[in-house]
Amino acid sequence: MHAPPELPQLAPGDQVLGRFRIERLIGMGGMGVVYLATDPTLERQVAIKFHHGGAGTARLHREAVAMARLAHPNVIAVFEVGVLGEHAFVAMEYIAGTTLRVWRSSARRTVGESIAMLLGAGAGLAAAHDAGLVHRDFKPENVIVGNDGRPRVGDFGLARGSQSHEECVEIGAGASEPDSGRLSASLTRTGAVLGTPAYMAPEQLQGATTDARADQFAFCIVAWEMLYGERPFAGETLAELGMAIAQGPRRPPGSARVRVAIRRVLERGLTASPAARFPDMHELLAALRRASRSRLPLALGGAGVVVATGLAFVLVPSHAAVSCEDAGDEVAAVLPHELPARLLAVGGPFATDGAARAGRAIDMFAATYRSTSLTACRAANIDHAWSDDMYRRARACLTIRLRSAATLLAIDRVAPAEIPDVVQITAHLPVLETCIDPATLAASPPLPTDPMGYEAIVTARASLDSATVQLALGHNREARHAVARVAGTSASRDATIEARLSLVRAGIALADDHVVEGEQLYRDAYFAARAIDDVEVVLPAVGALIQTSGEVREDHEAADAWIRNGLADLERAKTRAPQAAAAVYTIAARVRLLEDNAEEALRLARLSLALVADTHSLALVEAQALVGEASCALGRYDECRAIEDQALAGARALLGPSHPRIASLLATMALERSDGTHPEALELATEAKKILGAADEASSAEIARTQIALAVMIINSDATSQLGEARTLLEDARRRLVTSVGAGHIDVAQVDGDLALLDNADGKLAEGAARLQGALAVQERALGPTATRVADTLYNLAATLRDLRRYDAALAAALRTVDINGARRAGTMQYALSLIMAAAIANLVSDPSAAYELATRALALPVAKESVFAHGWAAMEAGRALELSSKDPRHARALLQEARAVFVTIKSDVRVQECDALLALLR
Repeated sequence: MHAPPELPQLAPGDQVLGRFRIERLIGMGGMGVVYLATDPTLERQVAIKFHHGGAGTARLHREAVAMARLAHPNVIAVFEVGVLGEHAFVAMEYIAGTTLRVWRSSARRTVGESIAMLLGAGAGLAAAHDAGLVHRDFKPENVIVGNDGRPRVGDFGLARGSQSHEECVEIGAGASEPDSGRLSASLTRTGAVLGTPAYMAPEQLQGATTDARADQFAFCIVAWEMLYGERPFAGETLAELGMAIAQGPRRPPGSARVRVAIRRVLERGLTASPAARFPDMHELLAALRRASRSRLPLALGGAGVVVATGLAFVLVPSHAAVSCEDAGDEVAAVLPHELPARLLAVGGPFATDGAARAGRAIDMFAATYRSTSLTACRAANIDHAWSDDMYRRARACLTIRLRSAATLLAIDRVAPAEIPDVVQITAHLPVLETCIDPATLAASPPLPTDPMGYEAIVTARASLDSATVQLALGHNREARHAVARVAGTSASRDATIEARLSLVRAGIALADDHVVEGEQLYRDAYFAARAIDDVEVVLPAVGALIQTSGEVREDHEAADAWIRNGLADLERAKTRAPQAAAAVYTIAARVRLLEDNAEEALRLARLSLALVADTHSLALVEAQALVGEASCALGRYDECRAIEDQALAGARALLGPSHPRIASLLATMALERSDGTHPEALELATEAKKILGAADEASSAEIARTQIALAVMIINSDATSQLGEARTLLEDARRRLVTSVGAGHIDVAQVDGDLALLDNADGKLAEGAARLQGALAVQERALGPTATRVADTLYNLAATLRDLRRYDAALAAALRTVDINGARRAGTMQYALSLIMAAAIANLVSDPSAAYELATRALALPVAKESVFAHGWAAMEAGRALELSSKDPRHARALLQEARAVFVTIKSDVRVQECDALLALLR
C-alpha cells in the first residue's frame, strides 16, 4: 500500500515537527493518508492524518479546530495541527479498535449492547453540540470503537458552528461517480450539501440551513441500522431517498427483539420537520435510555437474590440459562437521574453549567456501567470464557462501584455556592473498566459465598470507598458517618473492611490535624492491605504516607523510604489500578519537587501521565499539571506552558470554565511564571481573580488555596504597592479555612505565618510576633516540636523578636531553629541561614564566641559558598564577632572586606554601610 505521490512519503523513524516519530502507514483513501506515530514527550501513540491539497487542506484545518475544541471521553481528541512541507496534518488520539459498522457485524450483538454503544456515541455528539458544533456527517464509519469497548466520534471535518449554511464538498473515498445518482454508505455528493446522503436529514439534502437537529436525524438512522439491520428509508438514488424521507414511508422494523418504545424514540428523531424532533441530543438520549429499561427480574435461572438499596444482586453460576439482554439495567433504578434538575432549580451562578455537567457525568457512568456489565455477562454466559468465580468477582466489583457512585450522588440539599462541589463529586465517580479486567479480578480479595455475608461486605465496601472520595474533597462529616455505619457491623471483622476502615480513619485524623495518629493509621492500612494484596488500599495508603511525611512534616528521609516502598508496589499494581497508581506517582513527584529534585519529579510525573493519558479524568489533569510544574522548575518553559495549557483545557472540560478549581490551577501557573520570564503570569492571575469574584459566596477550601497562591505571587514579586491586596487575599483565605477546618488547623497557622510577614513589612512587629507565636503553638501540637515547618516559623519569629529588640527570646528561637535544621536539613540552605541568623543575634547579645562559631559553621557549608547573599552575611557576622571580641583584627578585616565586596555586587547599600562602619572600628 503506497501513499499517492503528492502526499508525504514517510518511512518508519521519520520525524514530523521534530517530535512525532513515524511507525507505519495505517490507512489511506480519497481524502489522504493516516500514519501511526509515537509522541515520546508524552509517551503515547498518535494518529497523524495528512490531507490532499486544495480544498482538502481547508477541510482538514476545520476538522482540527472543531475537534480540538472538544474534550470528552466519546470524542477523538486532537492534540496538534501543523504543516509538513505543503501538506497540513492533524495529530490526534490513536485508538486501537474498529469502526461501529465493523463492530456490529463482527459478532451477534444484543439490543442492550447496541443501545449501550449508541448512548456512548450519542454522548459524544451531545458534547459537540454543547460546544456549539454540528457534526453533519455522523455515520458508523465516523465512530471508532476502541478495544476498551468505548465508542469515540471522529471526523469533525464537516463541523460548523450552529445555524450555518453549507457550500461545496469533495467526493469521499469509495464514492460512485457523481453523475450516476446511485447511493452508497460512503457517498459524499458534490454540490450544495455536505456529508453522506444516506444519513442526511431532509433539510441537509436540500442544502437548507441546518443545526444540531440534523445530527439527531443521522444518529437515529445509525441506531435504526444497528438495531434492525438496515436503514429506515429505502432509495437507490438521491431523488428516491429524498422522496422516502419527505413522505415518511419507512421499512418495517426487522427485529421483534427491539422494544416498541425504542422504535418510537427513533421515529421521533426521524421526522422530516426539525421542530418535531427532540429539543436536543440530551433529550433524545434520555428518552432512548428510558425506553431501553426493563423491570428487573426477581431471579434469573432459579438463583437466589439479595436485594438492598433498590438494587438486585444475583448470585448465579455462569452455566445457568442467563440472558445478557438486560445486563446492567439496574443502574437506571439506582443513580439519581433527577439530580441535574434539582441543581438547576437551586439557581445561582453555577446552576446551569453544574446541572449540565452532573447530567453528563451520570449518563456517562450509566452507559459505561451497562457496557461493562454486558461484557462481563457475555464473557461468562455466552462466550464461556470466564469461570463462575470470575463472573461473580466482576459482578461484585460493579455492584460496589455502582453503590459507591449512588452514595456519592445522594445529595439532598445544596446551596447555590456548593454546586461546584457537586460537580467535583461527579468528576470522581468510580472507574468501572477494571471490573472486567481478568488479571485485576483474579487478584482481588475473595468475597463470602453466603448471601448475607456477601451483602454485608458489598455494602461496607461501597460506603467506605465513597468516604475516601469525600475525604479528598474535604467532606469530613460524610466520611465520619460512613465509619460509624460500618464500624459496628459484622463486616468490620473482614480483613478488606478492616484495612479500609483504617484508611478512612487515617484521613479523618489528618483532616483533624492529628498527624501522628493519621500516619499510624495509614501504616496500619498499608500493611494490612499488603498482607491480602488489596491494591485499592495499598496504593492510596502509601500515597498518603509519602504525602504526609514529605509535604506535611517535610521529613525527607521518611518520605524517601515510603517512595521506595511505593515504587515497588506500583510495579506490581499499576495495571490493576492505573488511576490509583498514577496518584502515587504524582504525589511522589510533588515531594521530589519540594526537595528541589526537579529531574526526578519530572520522571515520576511522566510515569503518572503515561498511566492516565487515555482517560478523561482529574487524574490526567493533575499529572499534566505536575509535568508542567517540573518542566518550569527545570527552566523548560515551552514544555511547561504546552502541557499546563492541556491540563487547563482538561480541567475546564471536566469542571467548567468558572469552577473554583480552575482558579486554583490558574493561580499555581501564575505563581510558577511570576519571576518575570513569562509575562502571561499577570493575565493568568487576573483570570483567577475573576473566577474568585464569581465564586465569592462559596466557602470552599479550594478558593482559599487560590487566594494564598495569588498572595504569595504578589509577595514574591516585590510589588510593595500590591501588598495591601496580598493581605486582603490572605485574610479572606484565613476566614474560609477557619470556616471549613477550624482556627486551630495547621493550614490556618501557615496563613498566619504569611500574614505575619506582611505585618512586619508594615512595621507592625508586635502583631507579627503574636501571629507567629500562635502559629508555632498549632504546628508544635500537630506536627511535633522538631518538624521542619516548626523550624521555619521559629526562624521568622527569631527575626521579628530581634527587630523588637527582645534579643534573649530571639536567640532562643534561633538556636532551636539551628537544632531542628541541623538534625533534619543538614547541608541545606535553610540550615545555613538558621546558623547565620543565630550568629547575628548572638552578636547582638554580646556573645561573640558563640556568634563566631555559628557563622564559621555556616561559611564551611557548600551551599553557603554557592549563595552570594548567604556567604556575604556569614562573613560579616564572623568579622563582627572578631571585632567585638578584639581577637585577630587582621582576620576580622579580611572577612568584612570579603562581605563588603559581596554586598557591592548585589547592590545592598545598607549592608555595605554596615560593613564600612565595622571596618572603621578596626582602624
